[in-house]
Amino acid sequence: MIRKKRIISYILSILFVIFLTATILLANVNVTLLRADSIKSKLVQANYYEEVYNTVTEACNNYIMQSGFESSIMDGVITKYGIEKDVNGLVDNLYEGKEYKINDEDIKSKLDKNIQSYVEQNGFEIDEEDKNGIEEFKNAIVDTYKRNIEFSHDTVKGAAKYVKKARKIASIGAVVLAIVSVLALVLIYKVCKPVVGVICVATGALCVALKCYSGTNVAVSNILVLSKAFSEALISAVNEFLQNVFVVGIVLCIVGIIWIIVFESKRRISKMQLLEEHSQIIR
Repeated sequence: MIRKKRIISYILSILFVIFLTATILLANVNVTLLRADSIKSKLVQANYYEEVYNTVTEACNNYIMQSGFESSIMDGVITKYGIEKDVNGLVDNLYEGKEYKINDEDIKSKLDKNIQSYVEQNGFEIDEEDKNGIEEFKNAIVDTYKRNIEFSHDTVKGAAKYVKKARKIASIGAVVLAIVSVLALVLIYKVCKPVVGVICVATGALCVALKCYSGTNVAVSNILVLSKAFSEALISAVNEFLQNVFVVGIVLCIVGIIWIIVFESKRRISKMQLLEEHSQIIR
């Protein structure tokens, strides 16, 4: 009977370690990598909006030089606020499934007003050929803006489907695994209470090992997605995920060690009491 209990406790312990580790990983993925707010905060930290603004304005300046216009025609056309708004809208589209479309007509309208003002101030006469050239210039500016904001509409749309599925799977998986882990913990507690401490330490050690392994073997710092700033934001989110797992692992190890010490102390006290009772009987 004792041997049977041990076998059951071993099996349940292994399952509990697997389920709890998976629950911790999925829960942290939901909090760090699959939340729009988390990614937005990382974009701010990585100065992503600033970099996109600089890239767009630099690209637009090249078109301005080729067109013969002055840089003043871009005043108020492209702003940091507008870039942040559009980027956040696309992030919400990617993570929340909210439809978002860059308002290129607004950019064209502002640019058109600036061009008209520039033409009137300088007394230029615009013929049909000039009008076609101006239209091509406006389209080039809009295309440059959209290309640097969303990179590829089809890519964002396609990725959104996978992100949505990943969020659903991670959320449901974390809940199911958490319930199974609790049930396994209850059974283990009933079969063999001291083992609870051991499996907490084992689970914690796995989480700590994941952080250490990623720091030495996984080239997280070499990730390159879309741009350097976006890559830095993604790396920051991955590192936060790993750090959270590491902290949870440390906490589990401490809880497990305390649990083991407490039950070991109780076992020794019980053993001493039995020895005393036995010695008293002999006397």
